[in-house]
Amino acid sequence: MRILIVEDDEFVSDILKKQLSARRYAVDIARDGKEGFDYAEAAPYDLIILDVQLPKLNGVHLCQKLRQSKFTTPILMLTAQADISVKVNALDSGADDYLTKPFHHDELLSRVRALLRRSHDSGSPLLIWGKLQLDPSTLAVSYDNSPLTLTPKEFGLLELFLRNPKRIFKSDAILQSLWDFADFPSEETVRTHIKRLRYKLKSFGVEDILETVYGMGYRLSKPPLPSEKPSCGDDKLVDGEDPLSLEVRYHVQHLWKTQLRDRALERIGVLEKAIMGITQGELPDELYENAVQIAHKFAGSLAMFGLSQASAEAREIEQLLRQIHGLFHTEEAVKLNSRSMIKRYYELQSQIQGAMVRFKIELSGNMDDISA
Repeated sequence: MRILIVEDDEFVSDILKKQLSARRYAVDIARDGKEGFDYAEAAPYDLIILDVQLPKLNGVHLCQKLRQSKFTTPILMLTAQADISVKVNALDSGADDYLTKPFHHDELLSRVRALLRRSHDSGSPLLIWGKLQLDPSTLAVSYDNSPLTLTPKEFGLLELFLRNPKRIFKSDAILQSLWDFADFPSEETVRTHIKRLRYKLKSFGVEDILETVYGMGYRLSKPPLPSEKPSCGDDKLVDGEDPLSLEVRYHVQHLWKTQLRDRALERIGVLEKAIMGITQGELPDELYENAVQIAHKFAGSLAMFGLSQASAEAREIEQLLRQIHGLFHTEEAVKLNSRSMIKRYYELQSQIQGAMVRFKIELSGNMDDISA
């Protein structure tokens, strides 16, 4: 299964890729709306995850353009804005679901699985072929109630055929479904993986599950006997913590320590420069735009690292920046006399300085905890 992420905030996109790759999805990342549309045209994606606020072409307009271009791929929209009007616009533009940042990765994965089931007309999380069962939510495969161990690509191949039981796949179609652009092999690799999957399944007693249609490709064979569909609950693990959640947590910690921590410190410098400008009575438009964008991204991403309070402070900084800028650039400012404007300005200045102090305390106090 192949997923496209369209997200300009590398904090969010890198975490999403780690989470989804750990679940055996092939993932590509586009950094702006225009690039996102180009990616969507270049490969058949099973799901598109896109942010509302994107450079060049925002998420709502990108979604509209995809639907107008007859793309039926499920779309999950992300945004740090909790405003109901933003949600309505996202869904009306053609999105299938909507998730507000910050979000827990378990909720994201659950929505991803639900959208993929819906797009393949499958109400059950289990994919069944005779006595063979595959559960995408837990990455478990079993035959006659005995667990099978498959490599990530073997799992992906099996899932691809089980989700599309009537389709004949050429090698290039399999490549486009299971490999991202950064790791794109030759068609010989597909034949090798097919051969290994057949051999491994046969060793467990699964006979002739994949059929070669000569000159056309591969397809799923008809199951040997009809299988009664077992009852199943929701997509939750019963005993203990999901080991994949622990793996993703490790990757997130490593990502923060090796790449994202230094970027966060650079972004803090821009916020401090903007607040310094406010105290000096100067806030150039370009600096304002950069600072608002940084605060907005912090608000949407930091909670994903467990920094919920820092995320809340970043959201307050974003709102205060908008208020301060609006004090001098909106019609409301004209209605204020000079004394009222100055008083309000100093009130907001004091509030944003306090929010910045709290933000830095929360962030610096927890940076080492994330990296530990």
